[in-house]
Parts: sequence; C-alpha cells; structure tokens
Amino acid sequence: MPAAIFLCVLLVVFFVPRPGCIYTTGTGRISLGMTKAEVIQKIGLPEKTAADGQAETISYVLERPFHDDRLFYVKFVDGKVASCEIRNQ
Repeated sequence: MPAAIFLCVLLVVFFVPRPGCIYTTGTGRISLGMTKAEVIQKIGLPEKTAADGQAETISYVLERPFHDDRLFYVKFVDGKVASCEIRNQ
C-alpha cells in the first residue's frame, strides 16, 4: 500500500502542471474569438494578468523538457482572444 501511495504522489508531481503552467499541447486548445472564461476552462488559471486600455493579456508558463520553459501569452481585445504567442523568458 505505501508503494502505491508513493507512485501516485510521484505521478502527480511530474505529470500534473502547477497552477499557471501548461504543457505545449495546451496552446493548441486556444482559438481566436474565445472568451477569457473559455480559455480558462480549456487550460486553467493563468500565472499573471495585465490590462492596458481595451486589451487584457494573461500569461502561462509553458513547461518544456530540460527546464526550457517559455511564456505563453493570450491577448484579449473587447473580451475575445485577439492573439496568442510563445516567448522566451
């Protein structure tokens, strides 16, 4: 029984992304015109949120192998996804 618990904990630690983090496959779930609620439903809560005038941008840490993490930004204009991009940290 303790071995099964250890295995479950190990799987969660290595295969479940932290809040604000997504895997590369998560970026393909986002499409232009989606609302912020739809984006959060698809890939989870963002790590950061920023707003300037009519635009709002949410960001996630895009987890990649070998600690080559990048940032994934989703920009909303008038409440809808206007663009998505991956940037180096």
